[in-house]
Amino acid sequence: MPEYDRLEICHSPTLAGLAKASATVIWRKPDSEPEFAWEPRGFWVNEGPAFIAQAGKVFISYSAGAIVENYCIGWLYADKESNFLDPASWQKCAQPVFTTHRLNQQFGPGHNSFTRNEQGEEISVYHACNDKTIEGDPLYDPNRHTRIKVFHWDDEGMPCFGEPAADSVRPLIAPGR
Repeated sequence: MPEYDRLEICHSPTLAGLAKASATVIWRKPDSEPEFAWEPRGFWVNEGPAFIAQAGKVFISYSAGAIVENYCIGWLYADKESNFLDPASWQKCAQPVFTTHRLNQQFGPGHNSFTRNEQGEEISVYHACNDKTIEGDPLYDPNRHTRIKVFHWDDEGMPCFGEPAADSVRPLIAPGR
């Protein structure tokens, strides 16, 4: 059974070696409790950690708030040389970095992960709804769909997500795909 209250990093020079590689816990759910007004809107939760490193820093994105309109993405970050298990090593952004965009009809972007496209650009893979109306339990709402977003880094090494694109905007796909 996977553990969803922590983020672990394993290192191996080969993919097969990861099966026997020792894991280092770099984030535990209790280390990031809602503390800013935007985080506990609807639900008292910081969840879905995802890790990325850039320019001497490590970042952990997390989702906060209730599903749909209040759900959003926040950041924790630390110097790559710091002790990741020491809560004092981490800084937390006071504002969410990716939020609902009503004009684009994108509600509650969150629970993301990171990858790169074939051009080497950073991609955030996340879910959001195109309607803020929910009937029943929001965790089972069929309006949550997976989306992707290219993002960039600013001159200070911080991520810039911009805004969630409308469903009518197609993501860039490599030629021939």
